[in-house]
This record gives sequence, C-alpha cells and structure tokens, in this order.
Amino acid sequence: MKPFGLALLFASACLGFAAAADISTLTGKKHQGEVTAINDGVMTVRTEGGPVGVAVKDVFVVDYGRKVEVPAKDAKYDELELIDGSVIRTTGLLIKGKAVEVTLLQPPGEVAAPTMTIPMETIFSFSRNADDAKARLAWKKVLSGRGKRDLFVLKVNDDLTPVAGTVLTGNAAGDAIEYEKEDGGKVTFKLSRATGGLVFNQPPRGQIPPTLCKVIDLFGNTLIAKDVQVTKAGVKVTTVAGAVFEYPVAALAKLDFSQGNISYLSDMEAVVTAPQPVAGEPYFTYLRDKNQDGGQLKLDGVSYAKGLWVYPDTTLTYKLGGDFRELKMLVGIDESVPVANSTARLVITADGKELFAAKVSRKDAAKALNLDVKGVKELRITLERDGLYLGNQINLAEARVQK
Repeated sequence: MKPFGLALLFASACLGFAAAADISTLTGKKHQGEVTAINDGVMTVRTEGGPVGVAVKDVFVVDYGRKVEVPAKDAKYDELELIDGSVIRTTGLLIKGKAVEVTLLQPPGEVAAPTMTIPMETIFSFSRNADDAKARLAWKKVLSGRGKRDLFVLKVNDDLTPVAGTVLTGNAAGDAIEYEKEDGGKVTFKLSRATGGLVFNQPPRGQIPPTLCKVIDLFGNTLIAKDVQVTKAGVKVTTVAGAVFEYPVAALAKLDFSQGNISYLSDMEAVVTAPQPVAGEPYFTYLRDKNQDGGQLKLDGVSYAKGLWVYPDTTLTYKLGGDFRELKMLVGIDESVPVANSTARLVITADGKELFAAKVSRKDAAKALNLDVKGVKELRITLERDGLYLGNQINLAEARVQK
C-alpha cells in the first residue's frame, strides 16, 4: 500500500476511535458506536451491525471513554456560570458590546480548547481565582447576599467588596465596560479591576426549554444542554440559556442524560398558608403523592406516583436556598374530579417575582411547566379558587426542582 493510503487509513481509524462511544440506557441495554444524530426524541447510533435508534428518554449516559483532564497543580483559572447552571473554566474573558468572548482553560493534553463567544444576557456570574478553595467560598457568600443589581466585585485586602449597578456594554477591545452605578452615574471600569468578579442580575425567564442532557467536556466544563446536534466538525451544543458551543467530538467526555440531583416537592417541607378552618366544615390544604381518594394522581389517562394535590386558597412556600436551577411539573385537574367545568388559578412566584400565572381547567389537557429558579431562595405556589369550593383542586404531578 502506498504511504498516502496508509496515512488515510490511519486517519480514518483515529477519527472512528474519537467518535466511538458507549451508550447505556435506563433499561440496562448497551450500545457501542458513533452517535450520528439526536433528533425528534431519537438518538441514532452507528454500530458494527448497522444503525440503531434509541429513544432519548431511555438514554442514561453516552460515554466517550475519556477522562476530564485535571488542571496542572499550579494552573490558575476563573469560572463563568450561565443562568442555566452551565459552568465554564476560563483563562481569559473579554466583553465586546453585548457579547462575551471566553478562552477556555487548556489542561494538559493534545486537544486544543476552543474560544467561545457567549451572549451577555446568558451569564449569571464570573468569579476570579476559581482554582482556590478560599476564593470559591468567599464568592459563594457574595452570591448569597446579592441584591437586585449587577455587581462589580473588587478584592481588597483578601475581602470581596461589591459595587452595585448595571453592566451596560463592553468596549471594542473587550477589556473595559461601561457601568451605571446606583446613583445613576456612568463610569468606565477596566475588567482587570474586577479582581473579585462580576455578577449579572438577569431578569427571571419564567418558562424555559427542558434540559436534554449535561455535556461534559475534557476541559472540566459542564453545559446544561437543551439541544445537541451532530455536525461534520463535531457537535453543536445549545444550552438552556441559549448560548451555543461547538466542539470536535474528541473534546467530549460524556453526555449525561441521567437528570440527577432532583428533589420532589412532595418530599420537601412546605410552609402552608391557608384560611382558618370553619367549625363543622371539611378542611384541607394539600396532599402528597395521592389524590383525595387515596389513589395516585391521574392526568390525561396517565397515573403519577409523585406529586401534589393542592386545594384552593392554599399557598405553599418552599425554601430552596438558591441551590436549584429548574422547577418542573405537569399541571392539571385530576380525572377523579367529577365536576367537568371546574377551574382554579395557579400562581407561582420566585423571590417575589411571578414565573407563572394561569387558569387551570378540568376540560383542558395537562400543561407541562419548566420554570427557571436559578439562584431562587424562596418558591411560592398559590392556588386561588375560581368560583365555589367545588372540584377546583389541582394536581402538580411530578413536581420537582433540579440542580
């Protein structure tokens, strides 16, 4: 064989190795091959025996057999967190207009870390010295005490001092920002002066796209993805926040579909607010994991083992502590309710900001909610009666918060 032919064969073999993955499913089945597409709820895998279609809802993990590269012992890096919980290690950051140009941390290894451009409205925070445990702890305290403005954070004598205001825009070079302080005055800050970091107080988004998977790359970054498209160059990842990342397949460690770190509201303690009971009349506020007859919650012909049955004039308050990013549930009136025209109004707020408010009707199909609770400390769910107290209890099936 000619040298060119040998080189081509070697290159093809390396490409196939880079793209090969082990796909594990929730049912225990395993597939080995190249993921060629993820479309319409189906993952297509090219195996030795031919293409195989796997329902995305059944996928547990796609493992490319590569370990996340550990940074060198003396490596210094910062950390960018998006509003969807995606976390990115960086060694350089520029803000040009409303776009943020990020240089990813390059750990030891042969795969080069790409430079990414991210819309500023998708960013939650940028923390300096994320490689240092003490700096991470101090940053966590800054986040826990943040108010309703952006923060330009200075490090003064090992203490982090935030300056509240609003990040307006970056300059052409990307090394400075125009910043409006609380008193309305505008100043230009060099990014190098943000020795502690930046916090962006983004407005609540309410309903958000559902999470498809977590994309974990070789560089130690985790992306919360709503979509993963296979391209000729590798993969194109769109996060729940709307940021887009493009990778060669060789830069991927795994696609995690397990949706871990979930807490069901029915397993959490709620503070209940409701009118005082009237003597001689039935009094209910809410039930966990069952309907008022003791059976499972049921919507559109499907039974659910987890969820809440909520009575009207009830408010449930949950202390989330800023630890979760998504609230998911299926909302509707249980099939066991005999009143065909029963309705109620559901209102969901996060730290006082309304995320969802709508009338729920027995005649309508159940509605899937996927709400943004990133950084939220207090979640409040209120059911308001719409008319007489008759059949207007609702189900919050599979109600859960996810980290």
